[in-house]
Amino acid sequence: MITFIELGSVNCIPCKKMQPVMKSIEKKYAGQVEVIFYDVWKEPERGKEFGIKMIPTQVFLDPEGTELLRHQGFFPEEQIDEFLQSKGLKVVEVPST
Repeated sequence: MITFIELGSVNCIPCKKMQPVMKSIEKKYAGQVEVIFYDVWKEPERGKEFGIKMIPTQVFLDPEGTELLRHQGFFPEEQIDEFLQSKGLKVVEVPST
């Protein structure tokens, strides 16, 4: 299972735009991707733990906890799909719009 960690804040505009993306990824890759959100304004230690420089930052980890990918700023869902599918993951549920 790949872990998708979103480090952001509920108050930043690009972070808010990532919320529906995270929900969609969680549904589309059910059982293959665990999505975790940390509000770094409420939990600054999480930002330090991952050494983030800006929000939002997305970190993808393999099952052993090794970082596979790091992205800063809004991350379009289509690009996340490309990355996950390049790792062999398959869409199991397409969210209704």
